[in-house]
Amino acid sequence: MPKKKKTGGKKKGGKKGLKTVLSTFEYDMPDVAELGVQQVRYVSLTVKMVELVHLNFEWELVPTLVTIASIKDSIRARHGGTVQEVLLYKNLVAPHNLISSDNSATLTEVGIEGVSQGEELPKITLFYDFPPLEVDCPLLNDPPYEVEPRFLEPEIPVGPAVKHQAGKYSTGKGSVLGISLGTPARG
Repeated sequence: MPKKKKTGGKKKGGKKGLKTVLSTFEYDMPDVAELGVQQVRYVSLTVKMVELVHLNFEWELVPTLVTIASIKDSIRARHGGTVQEVLLYKNLVAPHNLISSDNSATLTEVGIEGVSQGEELPKITLFYDFPPLEVDCPLLNDPPYEVEPRFLEPEIPVGPAVKHQAGKYSTGKGSVLGISLGTPARG
């Protein structure tokens, strides 16, 4: 077995008195707009269904770079995926407030301007609606027919007294159509 080499120990010698002097580092931060990067802006977004109030929801801090498709996807998720075509309206349900059907458009591109984080967020309301689901099932597409109400006659024996398993009950006070309401017969 070969002998082990000695390791460790102090190193002697070295360069003494030689110091490197570095100049101070100066750096001017470029403006974000100069770099071509969009500053992220935010809004507080309330999404309301036209008909049902209990399906409304609110997002507190939404970047305006969010696409219309992601908002529509969250609406579809709230309805369990049964909604196909979602119509979005900005601030008021009217034909001139209908947001374009371009799903790749962002909130900024449809005219919703936000503010920087830390400032008071503008409150934006989007209303949504969708057409009913169309299916090819003949049972679901068949119009309902009217049913005439009819009163069923009870199949209860009517007589002076009705005997039950528990014993004899009276038809006096507290009985309906010969059925006692729980008052045992006396006697």
